[in-house]
Amino acid sequence: MLVYCIMEHLLVNIGEIISEHIIAWVKHPREARPFLHLIEKLCLKACPTLEKLPQVEVKDGIL
Repeated sequence: MLVYCIMEHLLVNIGEIISEHIIAWVKHPREARPFLHLIEKLCLKACPTLEKLPQVEVKDGIL
């Protein structure tokens, strides 16, 4: 979808897309699909213990 928007010169809020993926991963790190954008890998590379932390419920995108 992002490639289509770029090719058609449509405005896209990349920050919002990344934010939504990060929030989804924080809500369910073990159940989230691997991000094609490498966000999950970058987070885990920076802090490998994230994967071992208990899952927490996130309401309205706020911890």
